[in-house]
Amino acid sequence: MSPPAPTLAMGKPGVTTGPSLLLPRQSVSQRIAAPAWPLLASAAGRQHLVARLREALLIEQAEALPGGAQGDAAVPPALFLARLLAETAVVLQRVAGHPVALCEAGALGPGDAGLATWEYLLAPTGRAAGEAAAELLTAAAEGDVSFERASELVERVCSAVGNGVVEVVLEAAYRRGLPFRVVDPVWPVHAFGQGSAMRRLMTSISESQGHISTIFTKDKVFSLRILREAGFPVPLHRLVRSESEAVAVAEALGYPVVVKPSDLLRSKGVSVNLQSAEAVRLAFREARAHSNAILVENHLAGLPYRILVLGGRACAAMRRSVPMVTGDGVSDVQGLIDKTNRARARALLKSASAPRKINIANFRDELGRCLAEQGLSLQSVPPAGREVQLAFMAQTGRGGENLDVTAAIHPDNLAMAEAVARVLEMPTLGLDFMTDDIARSWKEGHCGINEVNAEPAFSLHQRATSAPRDVVTPYLDQVFGPACSGPVGPGQIPIVCLLGGTDTTVFARLECALAALGQRSGLAGGDDHAQVGRFRLPATRLARRPADRLLADARVDWALVDLTAADFSSGLAFERCTACYLTLPPRRPLAAGDALVKQARLMAHAIACTLILPHADHAFWRQHLDLSRCRVILLAPQGGAAAVDGSAVECLELGGERGGDLRHHHSGRAERLLALDSGAPLPASDAEALVLAAAALLAAGRHPRDVAAALDMTVDRPQQKQEAS
Repeated sequence: MSPPAPTLAMGKPGVTTGPSLLLPRQSVSQRIAAPAWPLLASAAGRQHLVARLREALLIEQAEALPGGAQGDAAVPPALFLARLLAETAVVLQRVAGHPVALCEAGALGPGDAGLATWEYLLAPTGRAAGEAAAELLTAAAEGDVSFERASELVERVCSAVGNGVVEVVLEAAYRRGLPFRVVDPVWPVHAFGQGSAMRRLMTSISESQGHISTIFTKDKVFSLRILREAGFPVPLHRLVRSESEAVAVAEALGYPVVVKPSDLLRSKGVSVNLQSAEAVRLAFREARAHSNAILVENHLAGLPYRILVLGGRACAAMRRSVPMVTGDGVSDVQGLIDKTNRARARALLKSASAPRKINIANFRDELGRCLAEQGLSLQSVPPAGREVQLAFMAQTGRGGENLDVTAAIHPDNLAMAEAVARVLEMPTLGLDFMTDDIARSWKEGHCGINEVNAEPAFSLHQRATSAPRDVVTPYLDQVFGPACSGPVGPGQIPIVCLLGGTDTTVFARLECALAALGQRSGLAGGDDHAQVGRFRLPATRLARRPADRLLADARVDWALVDLTAADFSSGLAFERCTACYLTLPPRRPLAAGDALVKQARLMAHAIACTLILPHADHAFWRQHLDLSRCRVILLAPQGGAAAVDGSAVECLELGGERGGDLRHHHSGRAERLLALDSGAPLPASDAEALVLAAAALLAAGRHPRDVAAALDMTVDRPQQKQEAS
């Protein structure tokens, strides 16, 4: 018996929470030690390994894994595997519906080791994708990678986060460049945006949602009573305290009935279509395991629909189907479930909107009752073409499908959902509605409102198995306003960074200028402190770095950040910044390989919208950076820069006819921003601070008139002091 093949050795994953020198986005990094796999020795063997991965993941030739498919035998095995691992991790996340795109690989130094780095949307999914990719690579090397194994690993990556409601909102925020962070993972609460532009969401409940109205919807008895009094169709119901009372109420209402907690969401503890006293007793025990407030109500006949209202307008409708299989005249019901699950697993490898597998472990008791009503069991063989219903209640976790029916819904039903939103004073809600035909008006009867959801699951529409509909983009537009353009993106406040040898005291002038404009600034210093006015912000478990603390504070309109080497290794707290003031350290020559040059290259090429440079350093940085990739403003606080290299480069010069004028050179002309009228030139530190403040305000899109007015209020003039005395 041959010994087992060696597995892929991986170090502990390192997670960076923002742009770093490895990747310009948040990423996971893994150290790779190449095992002794014979197929790594030749280009043909490596190509064979890639082909096995493609086959297992159903990847077409024109799709992913371009780097790994090269199979160059001259590349060290660890580096080849690192690249392949990173690419596979990206593919697995895309299959899970995450729009990530970046991966990289590099050598850690001499020896048989490589570093795989890949982007993530959510850290748990990113880590799970790396683990699954390593297992897939090992199985492919052993020749034992199968479609079943691949689909099992894909399912693991898909369920790594476990909250599709939050996930689709994060995906949409990621696509539009809206920053987000975890505030509390348990509730769960996320903050979208930075500083004073930040908005918080708890699942899909925004800060603008009325608190009292939200409480109403969580109490089903109260919310349905309000709707009944307003004339809407709702089922009869009663609260019960015991099994015997539940049976008595069910018999008084008439079977079938529904038993459910009156204060929970997401169908927790809900049992439907109960036809007997024994079924009611079992359902009561199930509901009591989740809550002490138990409701018995009439079972509404028909099909379940969800109508979504955003901003008071009904914008989408979806039918929720129960898990079903179709007979083929040969297979029993269990075999049909297995066959359906294999087909769904294959579809899931191609699209995150594919229906999930039929998981009978989630509804085994209900499965037996449902099959019995149809005269069937798991061992029955239905005739070809017969549809077999497996459950009474529709849920995607059970294997149900979501079908978009927005185009078919009757206008009266849309108007009814909007009227419910007005009655409950809830601009955003999900209305669960039972009817035999959504194209018929609710006024014709044979329908009813099941319940109202204050935190609707956008994923039901966003990942519908037929005609997915984007409902998150209009929701984010409602919360934040449409995506804006310019140097500051949606939900982002101006961020001005220092990199190099400049002292942070130069920020003092900018702080005064911002205060004159009614803007409050915060400072993240290189000595691990963050401050807003007189308040120091302590480190927390979720905001340890100074810049993180600053951007998480709703009082901050502008963030002033002193960058350190640690920021570039652990990841910056932002993907883009308004401006970066880049200076050379005094008395120390720099080479192309120095850390500061690498950091400056990342800022100039990927992070900073505007690069602010001392005029004296322009020639040096032009040799090491591609200055055409961002706006460049040169500073000449001591004057002498009237002739600027290239008309595309702007310059702020302190000098001129009066000896103290601040001039803005741009587009081949000079514009006076400020006439200081001072008898003596400003001290060097004051001059540097003044031109930096002007450059930062211009970089943030402030009009020159506003810049001049703000700076004018910050300048101490000897004449003013003499008159005041």
